[in-house]
Amino acid sequence: MIVSQVVFEWISTLLIAVLAVGWGVVDSLRLRKALRDDTTDPVVRDRIFGSLIGLIIAVLGVIVAVRYHL
Repeated sequence: MIVSQVVFEWISTLLIAVLAVGWGVVDSLRLRKALRDDTTDPVVRDRIFGSLIGLIIAVLGVIVAVRYHL
């Protein structure tokens, strides 16, 4: 065994949390860019919706990773 079970769980949790935070940063930047565009355009509204869903997924990823260890 290279690392213990506890170390593996913490590394996995940390990687998941970092990925979720990164995902949230990217989607928040995309959302800011989409909100500057013409929001009457259906394509822009789809981008806004997609960014909001991505932010929700990112928040859930962080919450689940943190709650796993509580």
